[in-house]
Amino acid sequence: WQTLMAHDGWEALRLFDEQPPDLVLLDIGLPGPDGWELIGRIRSRSQVPVLMVTALGAEADKIRGLGAGADDYMNKPVSFPELTIQAIDGVLVVIIVLDIAYTVLGQLRSSVMPVRPFLYIGILAGVRDILSASAHLSFGGPLSNRDYDHTLVALGVGIGVVFVLVASLLILGRSGHQDP
Repeated sequence: WQTLMAHDGWEALRLFDEQPPDLVLLDIGLPGPDGWELIGRIRSRSQVPVLMVTALGAEADKIRGLGAGADDYMNKPVSFPELTIQAIDGVLVVIIVLDIAYTVLGQLRSSVMPVRPFLYIGILAGVRDILSASAHLSFGGPLSNRDYDHTLVALGVGIGVVFVLVASLLILGRSGHQDP
């Protein structure tokens, strides 16, 4: 990974055009064209993931940022655990979406839809829930009782989904079922 840093909006646009990034961390308070203007310019050029990182924490600002095209919005100061949790979650969502697309597009030629790929997709989704909940419990800092309960439920559901779907795969394998 190579990290590029811009000190103002003009430099950010120049760097964006010269070395298209894989991810943009965008501060709304940049001098020159600010983050609000930059998100529009970035979206007119690219669909690169944009994470707005800003001291503006009002709900209206978050809605404005997401509405302008940001993929996520984080308030400063950002903790490393929070960034880790969001990175894990984001990567797993991309993997699941790509797997779904690959499975569906690959089966459009067939008149019968297979079972196993969809079980694998479900397992990936369950693993995502397990990893995300585990990261919240491990790195998330103090959680309210309600958030702790919700995280434990998400963890339990993820484990249950993975268990049931892996058992289904084993049963299919033993029954000799073959997908088309």
